[in-house]
Amino acid sequence: MASTVGAKSAKPRYLQIADDIEEQIRTGRLAPAEEIPSETALMERYSVSSGTVRKAIAQLRATGLVETFQGKGSFVSPDLPSRASPRTRSGARTAVRARRPTSPKPNKPG
Repeated sequence: MASTVGAKSAKPRYLQIADDIEEQIRTGRLAPAEEIPSETALMERYSVSSGTVRKAIAQLRATGLVETFQGKGSFVSPDLPSRASPRTRSGARTAVRARRPTSPKPNKPG
């Protein structure tokens, strides 16, 4: 499979890889709930280090396109978002954090 990822682009390699995998998901080459290739397979396919592959997968997780399960692997999300989040100036996708509920403060005797 030909890849559009290359060192000549100004875009960081991990974002190029994430975009390539996202394109495979969006076009149906990787189906919902399907396992994505292993870290080793992605390292070989794109000729990059494990850290670069991990950053690419983390990017896909942040967008909701991929879910990772320890000891099992990474899978295309069964509930794909209709559209990816917009990118910030740094190239990272935006994410919203849920607030953790706080416990009420105890009453002070007085």
